[in-house]
Amino acid sequence: MISEKDLKIKVGVLKRSKKDVGFYEKEKAKQEAKIAAMRDDAKYDDHDIRKQQEVLAETQAMLPESYQRLEAIQQEVEMLLEQIPEGSEWPCIAEARELLHT
Repeated sequence: MISEKDLKIKVGVLKRSKKDVGFYEKEKAKQEAKIAAMRDDAKYDDHDIRKQQEVLAETQAMLPESYQRLEAIQQEVEMLLEQIPEGSEWPCIAEARELLHT
């Protein structure tokens, strides 16, 4: 039997996972733009550019793991939503459904 507290915790994890994926996507785009700008600017040497490429590689390495965590928690929340007793009107149910569809 699922409790409201269990669902609230999983909804919180789902929110955090979505934020993490969004953060890494933004960071990746930001690093790519920074590297492109550094290549165009003569004041940066190859060492500076390589260091920024390492930062980009670290960010890119985190993306697949973040997507896997997000997918796993989405499946878990979907499973929990199916187990909710009929007639339950927990506020976190609507939030969970909204997060799954965005």
